[in-house]
Amino acid sequence: MNALNKCGRVLAVAAVLLSTACGDLDVTNPNAPDADRARVGSSELGALARGTWHRWYRYSTDVDPWMATGVAADALTSNFGNFGMRFSNVQPRIPYGNISGGTDQWTARYPWQESYGVLGVANDVIGSIKAGVQAPAASPNTAVQETEAYHALALFTQAASLTQLGLIFDQAFVVDEDTVARISAEPSVALELAPYPAVVSAAHAKWDALISLTSTMTGTITSPQEVMPTVGWDLDPESLNKLANTMAARLLAYAPRNGAETAAVSWGQVLTYAENGITDRSGAGFDLFVQGNGSNWFSYINYYGNEPSWLRVDHRVINAMDPSFPAEFDGSAASLAEANSADNRYASDFGWDDGGPIGDPLRGVYMQSTHWHSRWQDHSRFAATGARTPAPYILGTENNLLIAEALIRSGGDLGDAATLINLTRVTRGGLPAATAGEGAATLLEYVQYERLIELMNTNGLELWDARRFDTVQPGTWRHLPVPASELETLGMDIYSIGGPGAELRLGRAARNIRTATPQY
Repeated sequence: MNALNKCGRVLAVAAVLLSTACGDLDVTNPNAPDADRARVGSSELGALARGTWHRWYRYSTDVDPWMATGVAADALTSNFGNFGMRFSNVQPRIPYGNISGGTDQWTARYPWQESYGVLGVANDVIGSIKAGVQAPAASPNTAVQETEAYHALALFTQAASLTQLGLIFDQAFVVDEDTVARISAEPSVALELAPYPAVVSAAHAKWDALISLTSTMTGTITSPQEVMPTVGWDLDPESLNKLANTMAARLLAYAPRNGAETAAVSWGQVLTYAENGITDRSGAGFDLFVQGNGSNWFSYINYYGNEPSWLRVDHRVINAMDPSFPAEFDGSAASLAEANSADNRYASDFGWDDGGPIGDPLRGVYMQSTHWHSRWQDHSRFAATGARTPAPYILGTENNLLIAEALIRSGGDLGDAATLINLTRVTRGGLPAATAGEGAATLLEYVQYERLIELMNTNGLELWDARRFDTVQPGTWRHLPVPASELETLGMDIYSIGGPGAELRLGRAARNIRTATPQY
């Protein structure tokens, strides 16, 4: 699953600028490509635009970095040495091992190289369209409408890849179709790493562009199931517009690295996006489920995240459902017993192993757990239908809870927020209804709890929530560094993030990285 193609072995910047020329790496200057080499032919636009969706989805639901982020957030737990899980779970926390050898390198390297791989192809499609390339006429669309549809598809994966870079890393290269043209015209122009707020801003602008484009599109998106095998809704311009709005809301809400940054978010803007997202009060919204086929469409997040012999649910989650239950496994009778929660979802979404925990206790008994996540178990490795059932990526509930949180944080209608919270708190959980009279602080606690229970093992957001709500353990890395393999190619100092006594790293310009001290 981590096999590299030729593009993956090239410096990310060069690969993203020469994405369609990966078969031939004999270029005089890979940092100053000829723009014509990045031009996509008319007949290729559709296949390339559609193909970026598959590659984006696969790396967005793969094992790296999501197994490591889940345990770092103390939502999931494991002490196995795969996928960065063990060393992201050590207490007290230690720095991320940013080296270019060993399997843990892929925690950072895989999302980095795949983001730029997708971004490069999306940039080529959009750049070619801007240069005047049009798709062949295809029924029921005209050539203009078909070209517009491919533009929208490529805009989505361009924005989505920049979003992943902005959420996962402390800094990254901001590269789009205009970057290719600029460097082609001025080979002396040097790209520099931008801190994550700038990457987030660039991604935000792309979501706005897609929202604008899909608001005026008159054609259809042809072969929608070739783009992504969605379940229960069609990938048409209206649905893509809703999805882009939700993605924009998620980006603004999840980008903060701590509580102070969270408070500074424009929550009125988040509210506007989410209100136009994949859920609405008319009931016409949808969940983003992707139909697994066991080969090229499935979610590793669910394949392993609901598999009791691989990942377990951290006892902190069970403690949130039953405050009398130990918040950390310690091998005692209390931590081996089954919990007793008033939340109906404890029985429906979680399993208890009366045989006890898994894994080597000598690696840290606190990494063990008697509970596992069972909500999406039909997609898991141990199920007969593993990787072949619909897999969740963005639930309508996630969008509802973003609306509720934005209402609370922006001074909006608390009664409306409570109604949205109760859609899951009462309907699935059977808990007492939230009310406006309980106040903003309590309602925000309810939002945090609902997100923890309802959104587990969907799209890897556990760490994004933990860092912005300030629930991570001291020293936990809140984002990843530029991979060591990339820094080595760039001739830059390798740095790490996380560890005791560290301070939040905001990301600095590429040539200014000089640190021997691990930082968040």
